[in-house]
Amino acid sequence: MIVITIMTKIKKVFLAAFSLTMLAATSIMPVLAQSQNPGGFAPNPGNNAGITWLGADVDQWENLVQVVRNAVNRVLGILGLIVLIILLYGGFQMVTAAGDEEKYNSGFKILKQAGIWLIFIWLAWFVVSIIFFLIGVIT
Repeated sequence: MIVITIMTKIKKVFLAAFSLTMLAATSIMPVLAQSQNPGGFAPNPGNNAGITWLGADVDQWENLVQVVRNAVNRVLGILGLIVLIILLYGGFQMVTAAGDEEKYNSGFKILKQAGIWLIFIWLAWFVVSIIFFLIGVIT
């Protein structure tokens, strides 16, 4: 029963992290797309009086994208580690059932749920990787 409540809490954390990742990625993309048009953002090369405009340095945006990418990868890695521990717990519960059908079925259910969450984490990583690839193509 404790594992099921832990899984529901992990589900909430995962959905919140996935939502924040999508929100961050979709809010960064228009800004990065605007940085490609230096009309109003970059200073005039002939009139460089030491003034730099926000967004004129593309390296700042690359650093921001890299920081967000690293944060997302760390969060997904931590979630993957938690799911791995739950997988091990479910397998341990199945192995130590000693003929008790209820304990075996409980362990199998935990294993099944953890496997599904592992697939969701991989899918989130794949979607985020595609978004960051598109951001890299735009910039």
